[in-house]
Amino acid sequence: MPKANLRVLKSPDGPFHKGECSACGEKFAVSPRGPDFKREMLDLFDSHLQARHPRQWEAQLRKTLNRLQPNLVNAQIGKVPLRG
Repeated sequence: MPKANLRVLKSPDGPFHKGECSACGEKFAVSPRGPDFKREMLDLFDSHLQARHPRQWEAQLRKTLNRLQPNLVNAQIGKVPLRG
């Protein structure tokens, strides 16, 4: 299965107001009047990944957590013993 990415579509309101999932083609749109429309678009895509592409969402979450706390995440997976 191909990796799902947020593909930004052209919009008369400018970039990051419309987008689609590269794997399944589901389209997203946010209001151009919102104060943080780019964050809204990324949050929409993140919830789409969690619902429609859970394996990729879990891998992405593991990667983010590993970057923030590598010993804790690896200990939970069983790779490295947790040190106190």
